Amino acid sequence: GGEGVDAFAKFLDGGGTLDDHDIAFLEQVFEDMRDVKPLVQRHPELESLTARIAVLYKEITDKALANEQGS
Repeated sequence: GGEGVDAFAKFLDGGGTLDDHDIAFLEQVFEDMRDVKPLVQRHPELESLTARIAVLYKEITDKALANEQGS
């Protein structure tokens, strides 16, 4: 489920920063999101799910960047 995402968010909320492995993982998620676009176009009911994932991705990367700049 969402345990991994929750752990990621807590880690970043605590001031953690991303290592190369974390960044590679997020880049892969972002690439996968692009690959899903044709599926979402055929199944519009999936759009809200992909939109939530995109927002979460942005929140994680924004928080990670803020932590990097603060450290």
